[in-house]
Amino acid sequence: VPYRMAATLGWELARADRLVVTGGGPGVMEAANLGAYLAPHPVEELTTAIDLLAGAPDFTDHDRYTAAALAVRERYGHRAGVGAQPAGGAVAPRQRPAGPDLDWARSGGLAIPTWLYGHEPANLFAGRIAKYFSNAIREDTILRLSRGGIVFAPGRAGTVQEVFQAATKTFYGTDGDSGAYVFLDRTYWTRELPVEALLRPLLAASPFGDLAKTIHLTDDVHEAVRVLTR
Repeated sequence: VPYRMAATLGWELARADRLVVTGGGPGVMEAANLGAYLAPHPVEELTTAIDLLAGAPDFTDHDRYTAAALAVRERYGHRAGVGAQPAGGAVAPRQRPAGPDLDWARSGGLAIPTWLYGHEPANLFAGRIAKYFSNAIREDTILRLSRGGIVFAPGRAGTVQEVFQAATKTFYGTDGDSGAYVFLDRTYWTRELPVEALLRPLLAASPFGDLAKTIHLTDDVHEAVRVLTR
């Protein structure tokens, strides 16, 4: 379910002319890039692609995992998304001239993986890839790039670290406005790892005023898109 949610989110954001930026790895990072990659296609094709990838879900089974991703790429390819029609209630992309300098953002977005995690392959669906040798610099770069919001899917130590790394920047206003903080899976972030209980009073005490309003918890991808695109 988190994979499909992240893929749908990436699909809708790319069709709304938002640049999808991920850590470039497998799991929900791959899902978000996949959604952006398939933004020129109807949402039914996104479901088909996910079903194809589900046949080889384990990235440690390298040959099958890579073959499944390559099969999806061969099936859909990189086609310009200009003028694509909305499907499933998504926001239609604005009209703009086609060209290689523009198409990649709506055909996969940006991925920023790191060489540190050599056991985690970079996914094959990003339109552009940036590689870092330092994971700390890579994470900092991703958070600094954000101006339209940050989405946190259920995760563990690394994700929680990034939540509060982003919160520190927002609290002190060091990099400007990052946009909304959207947490997918309300139960996870309020009960299993209740970071909301710490984050709200922290951001409420910012020297720039009460910033707790930037926090949004939801189980609805479409609500997340509305928050990120309003």
